[in-house]
Amino acid sequence: MDGIYEFEVKVSKKYLNIPVMAGAGEIPVLSYCDGKIGRYFDLEPGTLEENDFIANCNVEEFLGRTLIFRVRWQNRSFEKLIFQTDKPAGLISLYREKFRPRFHFSCRRGWLNDPNGLVWNDGIWHMFYQHNPFALKWRPPMHWGHAVSSDLTHWKELDDVFYPDELGIIYSGSAIVDNANVSGLGDGKTPAMLAFYTSAGHYAPTPVAYSQSMAFSLDGGSKWEKYHGNPVLAAISGESRDPKLVFHSESRRWIMALFLEDKTEGIGRYGLYASENLRDWRLLQEFEMHGRECPDLFELSLDGDSSRRKWVFMNACADYLVGSFDGSRFVPEQQVFCAYDKSSSIAYAPQTYSNAPDGRVIQVAWFRQKLPGMPFNQFMSLPMELSLRGIGGEMRLFKKPVSELATLHGMWLDADNLMRGFFHGHIKFAFESGGDWSFQLRGIVFVWDSEKGVFRSGKDEFVLLARGQRIEVEVFVDIASLEIFVNGGELYLPLGFDPDGIPVGFKILSGNCQFFEAYEMKSIWADACYGE
Repeated sequence: MDGIYEFEVKVSKKYLNIPVMAGAGEIPVLSYCDGKIGRYFDLEPGTLEENDFIANCNVEEFLGRTLIFRVRWQNRSFEKLIFQTDKPAGLISLYREKFRPRFHFSCRRGWLNDPNGLVWNDGIWHMFYQHNPFALKWRPPMHWGHAVSSDLTHWKELDDVFYPDELGIIYSGSAIVDNANVSGLGDGKTPAMLAFYTSAGHYAPTPVAYSQSMAFSLDGGSKWEKYHGNPVLAAISGESRDPKLVFHSESRRWIMALFLEDKTEGIGRYGLYASENLRDWRLLQEFEMHGRECPDLFELSLDGDSSRRKWVFMNACADYLVGSFDGSRFVPEQQVFCAYDKSSSIAYAPQTYSNAPDGRVIQVAWFRQKLPGMPFNQFMSLPMELSLRGIGGEMRLFKKPVSELATLHGMWLDADNLMRGFFHGHIKFAFESGGDWSFQLRGIVFVWDSEKGVFRSGKDEFVLLARGQRIEVEVFVDIASLEIFVNGGELYLPLGFDPDGIPVGFKILSGNCQFFEAYEMKSIWADACYGE
């Protein structure tokens, strides 16, 4: 194994920038400042002349001090690759890249996966997410990226907020607003925002057990500080992770849903924990269900009736249970269903927003679709508003695209635009439920069989239970994705495709279409360039 060598960097500017080239061979990089861990990551080094992208690392907290780097690399010239700037480097073409999704959030550079810490506070929607700014595929160590929006459509990406430390790399979690200051971390002026995340200790420089940690912000989410008493929940099982918090108003305490471990094939074990002060947690309940990772727990009114409130427990696979929760025990009242198309694994790790205004329950998922040749990879689903409806003796989740997306409507798309296929658009149409109909989209034929009450997508079939006089279909087409909402959101079909492949090509094949409209979707990216 190649030996480790050291060098020093006197931090004089806000960002360290390093060229990355996939396939160059991964090297581990660890830095210290004043005897404490600074930044650590694995990276495949490129050169300024030849690279896939320039990785940007915010080192503002170390300004005026010296970082001591320890690198395991035979070349022994890593320090020559690092250069400092006041703004992130390598972003001249930002938001103008060939395969940049037009109206789905994607990070500036690097790898993105699970949405984390979704929270609304003081008019701002915060989206944190799993981010590796040094790679184009999943690999440790993970950070928390951060973006903000005032309207759930236009996003501004900020710098990463949580970096790996001695407790481990930063895995998934959630965020809340501590309006009552039960944590004692508020300053009496502005309610503290709190983030809870997994410290994945197996990947720490000196490996330790997985645990759950907390951080807080007193300025509305711009600056964050890790809690000095971390971890707030010590090791439970091998890889317990992904804390999701929700406030239970009747018992006046906070609840944490946590993934504990994989059991038998396809089955996960989960735990519910309670705290009155957000710092000390105790176990309430453990249970098993189909699916794994990234639990979520939220409350919805059944059929819009506020006197019939139900709790929904969901995991990363979008499998969900509906039942009751008294602040101590969750009791399922029906079998497990899946909120998304089970034949597709494209949409994963959905999370709902905390503290959303007007009682809305808004969900975002990770869209697992490659974007070849780009300096970034993966993106988020559209934000969806959830509701719970009773149909056929069952309680089912309905998913609809948030109404704010209509603000992105551009010019009207006619039949010629749609058939040619190269467009980014929103198509909405409706047919009689009593007759057969079909349409084609990107070579896939979608069919409604009125006799069987079945909607077909290629070879897959879906029974629709909530049938009225007509069935509405909404389709959102972006550079590498289709999101299809059928029958008011009873069915959600997320589909990904190679952005350099065949045209989308939409046309109605048969049936009595009662309503039709189609619009081009405008770009959500206001900034044509960023940085240097």
